[in-house]
Amino acid sequence: MNNKVSPFGLWLILAAIVTVISGSIYATTQQGYRTSANDPQIEITDEISNAITNGAPPDQIIPAGSNGTDIKTSLSAVAMIFDKDGKVVGSSAKLNGKDPVPPRGVFEKASARGRNILTWEPEKGVRLAAVVVPVKSNNDTFYVLAGRNIREIELREKQLMLMCTIAWIVLLLLSALLSLALVSLTKSSSTIIEKDTEVIIIEEPKSEQQA
Repeated sequence: MNNKVSPFGLWLILAAIVTVISGSIYATTQQGYRTSANDPQIEITDEISNAITNGAPPDQIIPAGSNGTDIKTSLSAVAMIFDKDGKVVGSSAKLNGKDPVPPRGVFEKASARGRNILTWEPEKGVRLAAVVVPVKSNNDTFYVLAGRNIREIELREKQLMLMCTIAWIVLLLLSALLSLALVSLTKSSSTIIEKDTEVIIIEEPKSEQQA
C-alpha cells in the first residue's frame, strides 16, 4: 500500500506554522508599543499623587484656567486633576479651547482597581494613552489623569501590520514552493521494487479405496 504525500496537505501545515509565527511577532511588538506608551503617564500620576498626599493643594499643582496643551495636535504628555464629582480642579490639557473630561466610569474603575490604564478618545480621531489614579487628601478624594496623544504610536502599529502582512504572504508563497519541492524529491527518491511471486500448486494424492 503506497502512502502518497499531498503537496496541499504539506503546505497547509507549513502555512499554519507561518501564520502562528507571524501573528505572534505582530502581537508581541504591538503590545510593546502600547505598553511603553503608558510609561510617562505612570510617572506623572505618581509624582502628582505623592504631592497631593503630602499636602500640596490640588488646585495649585496645575492652576485651573491656565494655558494648556492642545491634545489634538501635540504629542506632549498632559496632566489633569479632578475632584470626587469628576469636575476639573486643574488641567494642562485643552481640546478646542476647553478642558476635556472623561466619562464617569473612568473614575469609578480607577477607584475599584487603584489605577485605570486606558485608551481615551475625547473626540473622534483624538486618542490618548491615559492613566488615572485616585488620591486621598484629608477627607477628600481626587483623581489624577495623565495622557498623551498616540497618533505616532498608531502609525507605527499600521506600519508594523503592513510589514508583517507582506512577510506573511511571502512566507506562504515560499512554503508552497517548498511543499512542491519536498513532495517531488520524495517521489524521485523512492524506489519501487516489484517482486514476482511464483505460485506452486501441490496436489495431494487421492486416498485409495480398499475393496
